Amino acid sequence: MRMEEIVEETNGKHEKMVEITLKIIGPARPSRLHVPSSLRVHDLRKLIAGKNRLPVENLKLISQGKVLHDREDEDDIYIQLNDGDSLIVAVKPKAPSGLDIDDDEEDLV
Repeated sequence: MRMEEIVEETNGKHEKMVEITLKIIGPARPSRLHVPSSLRVHDLRKLIAGKNRLPVENLKLISQGKVLHDREDEDDIYIQLNDGDSLIVAVKPKAPSGLDIDDDEEDLV
């Protein structure tokens, strides 16, 4: 989803745009992103993934020490953002291909 589509979706409700700071874990420098002040966490995740060329399915967003989830009890979760807010962006590493991870504790005994 592109920024224009998200702004169109939220235009009737929240027209205010805010600038947030993204702090990506790793060697990347913090970056800024203009987003609607209220939007779905899923849409925010897509915007950040697209802007930074990151895999959306492996992206974790953290705001004020809490991991942001896309849905709760089958409902989309919305986030309210203010100018100057910061988000920590973490990319979960993919499991190595061909590796069969089995969590049986019986093997340890």
